[in-house]
Amino acid sequence: MKSPSKWVYALLIIAIYVSVKYIRPLSLDLVGTDLNLRRIVYYTWYILPVLLYYWLSWGTKGVWGRLGLASGLREGILYGFLFTLPMLLGFAFIGKPSFSDWSLELVIVSALLPGFFEELYYRGFVFGELYKRAGWGFLLAAAFNGLIFGLSHIWQGNSLGQTVGVFFVTFGGAAWFAWLYVEWRNNLWLPITLHILMNLYWALFEIESTALGGVGANIFRGITIAVSVIYTLRRKKPRQITRGELWWRGEENLADLQKQ
Repeated sequence: MKSPSKWVYALLIIAIYVSVKYIRPLSLDLVGTDLNLRRIVYYTWYILPVLLYYWLSWGTKGVWGRLGLASGLREGILYGFLFTLPMLLGFAFIGKPSFSDWSLELVIVSALLPGFFEELYYRGFVFGELYKRAGWGFLLAAAFNGLIFGLSHIWQGNSLGQTVGVFFVTFGGAAWFAWLYVEWRNNLWLPITLHILMNLYWALFEIESTALGGVGANIFRGITIAVSVIYTLRRKKPRQITRGELWWRGEENLADLQKQ
């Protein structure tokens, strides 16, 4: 039996994203106002359609490997922490923490849940499958991923300028996470750790209510990004993203990726 074309997979992945985007709000309306139940339903939509997709298209074997979760946990946590040290130290200096407000719920709701599930869904599934299976090149897959990730955060903006700023910050963050995911050999634990810790420091030191941030916050965030990029370029060789595959991947290279 002939395998479906790459465009069929691309359309299926996009269809899953669109379905989650528009059906999830309807499901939240059905569960009422209980906050914990709403959180469970909200994040369930990040994982169940993804697992169903893999089960129907690949079977149950190797799902965590395709998502980038099968290995690299210690490496991802270690370097995620080291890369975000500038943010931790800088935010501790410029932030205005209220220690009485720190709680386990703050850590879980502001950092752990969005950091893990957004990376699994947006980078591991949407970007990962467009890049590995649908044959999209890095720039094309990362641009689409950044677009939908940025649009999912524009609710944070209170004005046109702030909304545009939030979009471009989160768009850039999505591209950075996707690049690290690929260059660190399909290790999703690094973007997950970075996302969790960056969210955590942002919340604990009360930097700002949106992803945009001020000058000081963005300086330290920029240092974190620069350190991760420089280290990756120097230590992670050979390059996983080649110039000839920025927009579209050849069949032979696509086959190698699909074995990961």
